[in-house]
Amino acid sequence: MREIFTRAIVLARKDFGEMDGRISLFSEEYGKIVARAKSLRKITSKLSGHLQPLIFVKIRLIKLSGSGERYAIVDCMQDDEMIGLETGKRYDLLSLMDFLSSFVFEGQKDKHLWGFLVDVFKNSLSKEEAFKKLISILGLGIGSLSAECSLCHKKLISGWIEGDYNFICKNCSLKIERDKVRYI
Repeated sequence: MREIFTRAIVLARKDFGEMDGRISLFSEEYGKIVARAKSLRKITSKLSGHLQPLIFVKIRLIKLSGSGERYAIVDCMQDDEMIGLETGKRYDLLSLMDFLSSFVFEGQKDKHLWGFLVDVFKNSLSKEEAFKKLISILGLGIGSLSAECSLCHKKLISGWIEGDYNFICKNCSLKIERDKVRYI
């Protein structure tokens, strides 16, 4: 077991088992990390309040060996530098966090992407501005052009197909199973 301490933003949170949770984080030093949080849904959980999407945290993890899980969360607290920004009130950016959780692979450190995430909250970028900039950073658009629908090639995208990593427009999204489409 190896202990890791880093700053991160919580991208997504999913229930796992009866009381546990799986937390998707993007960290300053390690990139995207998916970690198990034991007893997260218990009423007495000290981690639950901090491990919500859009919250910047300082987090302590242990790297597990031999199991399907790679990391487990030991402790966390809200990041002092980001508390004044009230990041948890930017509900419009939940789809951006969901997008990052889906499109970014684990373990790929990216200082530019971390800087972008901090910048989104410090400069109060709108959802549209943030998505355009993120698509450019990830190389999913061509130069200054925006990404396009993978079916009809329109430039105005409204979501993506989960697990397929293809963007789609509003009209084409109606042709796909509802539970497979994630909207921006």
